[in-house]
Order: sequence, then C-alpha cells, then structure tokens
Amino acid sequence: MYVNIRVGRSHCDGLWSKEVVCTMCIVCSYLWNPETSPCGYVSLGMAENSLIDPASNALTYGDDGPSGSKHLKAALACFFNDNFFPARCHGALANPGDGILVGRPYYRAFIIDVEQRPDVRMVPVSFEDIDPLGSGCAAKYEEALLASERAGVKVRAIMLCHPHNPLGHCYPKETIVRIMQFCKKYQIHLISDEIYALSTWQNLVDTGMEHATDFTSVLSIQTEGLISPDLVHANKDLLTACSACAIFSSPSSLAENAVDYIVSDRQFLEAYVAKNKERLSAAYTYATMLLSEHGIEYLPGATAGFFLWVNLGKKWQEKVAADRRGFDNMTIFKALLQEKVFVVSGGSTGAEQPGWFRLVFTQKQEVVAEAIDRIAKIML
Repeated sequence: MYVNIRVGRSHCDGLWSKEVVCTMCIVCSYLWNPETSPCGYVSLGMAENSLIDPASNALTYGDDGPSGSKHLKAALACFFNDNFFPARCHGALANPGDGILVGRPYYRAFIIDVEQRPDVRMVPVSFEDIDPLGSGCAAKYEEALLASERAGVKVRAIMLCHPHNPLGHCYPKETIVRIMQFCKKYQIHLISDEIYALSTWQNLVDTGMEHATDFTSVLSIQTEGLISPDLVHANKDLLTACSACAIFSSPSSLAENAVDYIVSDRQFLEAYVAKNKERLSAAYTYATMLLSEHGIEYLPGATAGFFLWVNLGKKWQEKVAADRRGFDNMTIFKALLQEKVFVVSGGSTGAEQPGWFRLVFTQKQEVVAEAIDRIAKIML
C-alpha cells in the first residue's frame, strides 16, 4: 500500500466544517479551472497579482491553501513511496500532561519538541548494559512505562530516532517489531523520527561491518497481526488538525516550488543521495582515523547520520589521574570551549555514563582535523 497524501476532494459532501477553518482555505483548495475544475471557486478576493506570469503559482496562495500545493503533495507522496516503501501511513497523539518514552541518549531537541510546545512530558528510558537499539530494549521501555504511570504520568507514545542521533546506528527490523508488540500491549503510539533515513552509508573502518544493520523504515513494516495501524505514525485526525493550524504557518510559494522542482526530479535525487552516501562514508573514515591516531575512543559501528559518539572522559581521566582530580562533562566542555572547540555534551542528550560527547564529522577535512587536534591538545 502506498502513501496517499490527499491532494484534493469534493467540497459538496458537507464536511468542510471539520476540515478547514477559513474561507480562504476552501477557495484555495478548490480553485476554478475550465478544464479540470469547472465547478470550482472563481477568486477575486485574495491579494494576488498574476499579470506578469498568469500561468504560475509562484507568488500566489497556492492551489490547496496553506497546507501546500497539490502538485507538491503528489511529488512528496512519490518521494516517500520510492524511499520508505510504506505499508500504511498513520499517526500519534498525546494530550498535555501525558508522557512520551524516549530512550537515552537522545536527540536533545526532543526536549523542546515534546515538552515546550505541546506540554507533554518526556520520559527518559535508561538501558544500563543493554543495547539501546537491540531487541532487549523493549523490556526497558516497559519498565519505564510502568514506573511513569505509577508516578501519575500516563504514557501515550514512544519516540524513536531512527537512524539514531547521536549514536549513528539503525534500529534492526526485529527491534522495531518488538517495540511494535510492546506498543500493542499497552495501546500506545509509535513515533519514528526518520530524518536521517537517506543519510546512511557504508562503514569501511570498523571490523565486523559485513553484517551491519540496514535502515528499515517503520512505514515499511506490515502491521497486520502485529499492531493496529492507528498506533503507527500520522493518522487522518492528526493530518486534519495540522491542516487546521497551517493557516498560521503557511509555506512560501517560492520555497514550495523549489522543493517541488527538486523532489520531482527522480534522476537528480538518486544521484544526489548516492553521492551523499559516498561522501559520508569517506568523512567517517577520515574522522575515525584521526581519533584513532590520538587514542580517543569512539563508539564503532555507525552507518547513518552525521555523528560520532566519542568518549573524552576516558582520556581526561588519564590526564588528571596524577593529581586525583575528578571530572564531569561540564568540566571537559568548558576546557573545550577555552580551546574554542564546540561539541555537544552527552549530559545534554541524556547519556547514561559521563564523559561522552557528540562530534559531527560531516565538515570539510581541514575543519575536522583542526577540531580533533585541539581536542587532543586538551586530552594529551
């Protein structure tokens, strides 16, 4: 089954009170065209100037209102179908005060995404000695859910960063299936942030990578007999709610047309993604070579994203052992800033162990080399 982003519908079914919040939205999404939409709205009410280029939508309110043009939605549907192989497309919701499970370490902006705007509580999940992306992680999610609900916070969803930021690994399909089974058991939603899905690459450095985990979109997994599809991704009610508030954040038509132009060019996209994967692999090879030369530990096995999970605490302890000074991430972070190096502290990403930092390796070689040299200067 393919993603089907709605690109238009009849407006004679009496459902408009549920789907739109203003007359402009109605008019934009059903404009008159003598050939394709003879029953549509003839608009002389919106502040648009089509005298220069009457055939273009570049400087108009578009043909489907603030939620995006029909052509762009169709192009995006093709893009998702080509790259994510969706079985179905559904969604996840929570109410203010509810909780969402997020495994540690996590993408630190999840705190803002989850807590500040929708007023939902982020429930961090610790894994101790268990692989946070392995099939055993489901048991830890269950422990955290039960503890949260005992504390009075109802868990409504689990949020995955897949591929993972900051670890740079992908969730194996069997892990996703286990998590789906967990979600079914407690009737909670599964949200998968797959922003790095097309930024996977071949790891040519670390041993044992011949069995590296490939990216499998949550969308591509058949949910029949496994989990209700209404618990996975964006459902109709969520899309309707998003459309209702889109009037306050309507995209620029020029930006929309640029995206439409790029996404519709399949040949360009395939070449672009392939080149990106090639450069990511080379950049990872280069950065890990420098880290290894300086004896700085990193988490091996990354195959996705822009990140290296590096253990600066280990080197720091070796350096300061003589005078028996302790350390924490803030101490190291401040030392790095004194050398004018900025990397993200694991403390701000919920790392379970001190000393870990997120290093972005997707920069020019001279930038990466300079940063690692400065880090080594502090550590050695």
